[in-house]
Amino acid sequence: MQTAKRTFSVLKFAMLGGLALAVTACQTGSPEAVLNVDDAVTEADLRAYCPRPSLLEGTAILREYTEGNDGNPEEVVYQAAITDVTRSCRYRNGQLFMQVAAAGRVLNGPKGTG
Repeated sequence: MQTAKRTFSVLKFAMLGGLALAVTACQTGSPEAVLNVDDAVTEADLRAYCPRPSLLEGTAILREYTEGNDGNPEEVVYQAAITDVTRSCRYRNGQLFMQVAAAGRVLNGPKGTG
């Protein structure tokens, strides 16, 4: 039961991190920052644009505590952190498709088990 709960928490963290990346990737940077909007925009200019992902404040680290002990450093079960993000873009039929990947670490805390 403990392993299933921990697996669910890690999956929840991965999903939240992925969602944060996807949302911020769509909001980070703008074509105006890459392109001079006074000039005509060519198809090659658009294909060269691939938004850079970034993490929202407070979303790169997740700490899981024992039940009822949130915030107590002696009761940390595990800590997970996103350490790197990357992306690739491709265009098809006038649409931008982004693939965003995140890497990180999960470490046991004082109350963690193998």
